Amino acid sequence: LNQVYFGEGAYGVQVAAKTYFGKQLSQLNLPECALLAGLPKAPERYSPFEDEQRAVDRRNLVLAKMRDEGYISEYQWQEAREAPLRLVKDRKPLGINTYRAAPYFVSYVLRDLAARYGPDALYKGGLTIQTTLNLEMQRAAEEAVKWGMAYYGRSYKIGKMALVAVEVHTGAIKAMVGGPDWKKSQYNSAVQGGRPAGSSFKPFVYTAALEQGYTPESKVMNTPVSYPGAGGKRWRPRNYSPGGYGPVTFRRALALSINIPAVKVADMIGIGSVIATAERMGIYHSMEPVLPLAIGYCSVSPLEMASAFGVFANRGMRTEPYGIRKVVDSRGRTVYEHQVKTWRVLDERIAATMVDMLSDVI
Repeated sequence: LNQVYFGEGAYGVQVAAKTYFGKQLSQLNLPECALLAGLPKAPERYSPFEDEQRAVDRRNLVLAKMRDEGYISEYQWQEAREAPLRLVKDRKPLGINTYRAAPYFVSYVLRDLAARYGPDALYKGGLTIQTTLNLEMQRAAEEAVKWGMAYYGRSYKIGKMALVAVEVHTGAIKAMVGGPDWKKSQYNSAVQGGRPAGSSFKPFVYTAALEQGYTPESKVMNTPVSYPGAGGKRWRPRNYSPGGYGPVTFRRALALSINIPAVKVADMIGIGSVIATAERMGIYHSMEPVLPLAIGYCSVSPLEMASAFGVFANRGMRTEPYGIRKVVDSRGRTVYEHQVKTWRVLDERIAATMVDMLSDVI
C-alpha cells in the first residue's frame, strides 16, 4: 500500500489521498477509500480525472463487494454509493498522462521524487527536474520492445517484456520501457518486482570461480549428476541439449550456456561465494543459498541485471543507476544534484577476462 501505483504519478496510498482528494489518508471517508481501493488494477483507466463516471462505477463495485463480504452494512452501502465525488480543486496536471514520451521512466522518476520531497512539493512546489533520459534512445527502446513482442510474444507465450539501458561509466539510465503498452498496464517490469534470471545469472558463477583462482581454461566434467533436494528427493540438473558429455572448459561451458557445468562449478566454489559476488556487483533481490541458483532460479529486475553486467564493461568498477540529474526549485535554486559515485567491486583483470569469455558467445 505504501508503494503500489494509484495513477496520476501517485505511488502509495498517502500520496494518492493527497493527489485525488487533497487530504491526509486518515481524513478519507468510506467512498473515498473505496475509490482508491479500486484504482490499482488499472490506475489510468479508472482515474476520476480521466473519466468520473467510470471511476464512480469502479468505486461502487468495491462498495458492493464490501457489503457482500459483510464489511459494511446495507445502509452504509446505500449512503456511500450515492456520495458525490469531491476531488481536489487546485490540482495541477502533473500526472503521468501529461507525458507522452517515456511514461514508465517518468513514473519511475516521480516515485523517487515523491519519496524525497513528499506530494505537496512534487505537485505544487514548481520544481524543475532534469533527468538522464535520452529521447532518441528511448524511442529505439520502445520500438525494440514492440518488435520483440510481435516477433517472440506469441511463439513463446510472452505477455510482458521490458528493456532498460544504463550508461556503464556513470550509471545514468538512458532509456526505460517497463512493458509493451502503458495504457494497458502501468506495472513497470524494468524496476518493479523481479523476472526469472535464467542463464543470464551464470556469469556471476564463473566470476566467483575466477576470484578463487580458476581460469577460463579450467575444466569441469559435463556429465549427469544429482544432489539432495527437497522432500528427500534428488535434484538432477539437465542440459537443454543432451549428449556431448565429457570434460569442458569454463570458457566453453559459459559460451554454450551449459547447465550442468555451471551447477558443478557453483558446488565446487560454494554457493555462498556466488551470492556474495552477485550482491557486490549489484543484485539486490534475495538469493537462496541453493545450487539451482547457479542456473538462474531467482528473480532480478532488468535494471539490476543491466547495472551488474555494467561492472564487466566498466573494468570492475560499479556505479549505482540513477534517473534524476538535478532538481531546481521555483526560485531557481538547486536543491539536489546527483554526484556520480564509482567504486571497485571486481579486480580489473577478472572483469577483462569475463568480457573475453563472454565474447565467445558471439
